[in-house]
Amino acid sequence: LGMLPEYPEALQPSRYVSGAADYYADISENSESHKWNSFPIQVSRGDVPTADWAQGEREAFRIWKSLFPLELTAEADDAAIIFNWSSGTAEESHAGEEMDWVQFRRVGGELTGRKVAYINVDTSRRWSKDEMRAIVLHEMGHALGIQGHSDSKSDIMFWQMQEKNRQVRIPGIYYPFAWKSLVGKPSQRDLNTLIRLYNTPGSVVRIK
Repeated sequence: LGMLPEYPEALQPSRYVSGAADYYADISENSESHKWNSFPIQVSRGDVPTADWAQGEREAFRIWKSLFPLELTAEADDAAIIFNWSSGTAEESHAGEEMDWVQFRRVGGELTGRKVAYINVDTSRRWSKDEMRAIVLHEMGHALGIQGHSDSKSDIMFWQMQEKNRQVRIPGIYYPFAWKSLVGKPSQRDLNTLIRLYNTPGSVVRIK
């Protein structure tokens, strides 16, 4: 336990809300080695391609920063999380990527280098501003350590931006249409999962 870093207030066990539960058991196996041990975590935005993406990224960063110790840096060489903005991702159905989607790499040597999470965001498809924010929120959750997905539609780490069907009455007929149901910020279940991840014994030798 003496090897464990001192975590910020947001990750302390006292911040866990038992009534909200978590999905730690579903993500723990792949997530343990992707925790961070130095805070605040330095984030490089990279060259954001459009004003809409810049707004979505700013809003998502601000939301996570209110919950988790993050700090922007203009120097990618100093960053632990780096955004790459591309015209496509490895999987056609994915909006962003880290590992399976965010890619964790070591910079400067396998044993002595620092760990960096690269978030690749697909800018080739047409997204609304709310979708852009939700995509960045989700991918940031992966980069912060959650290597897996929630099974609850109320969590930012749910595996898709789900569509729902609604019927609207038009005189004489009912007209069905689909709309996106987007989560606006990490849920308490998302936060509880991060708290459990960072406070459960596992790999204590972590390189940043």
